[in-house]
Amino acid sequence: MKADKLLSMKVIDKNGNDVGKVGNIELNMDNFSIEGVEVIESTGILSHNTELIKAERIQSISDNIVLNE
Repeated sequence: MKADKLLSMKVIDKNGNDVGKVGNIELNMDNFSIEGVEVIESTGILSHNTELIKAERIQSISDNIVLNE
C-alpha cells in the first residue's frame, strides 16, 4: 500500500467506534518502517485533537485502520 492511501484514512477501535482520521505517518528512518500514525479527532467545527497511535496498537489496515484496543 502506498503511503498516500493512509493519509485521511478512517481509524476505528476494536468495537467499531470512530477514533478519527490519519493526518500524518511517523517513520523510523533507521529501518524504513512505520512507527505509528498521527490521528486527528474532530472536537468541533474549528477544533481538533491529535494522538500518535503506535504501530503495535494497529490490528489491521484495509479500507480503515482498525485498532486492537
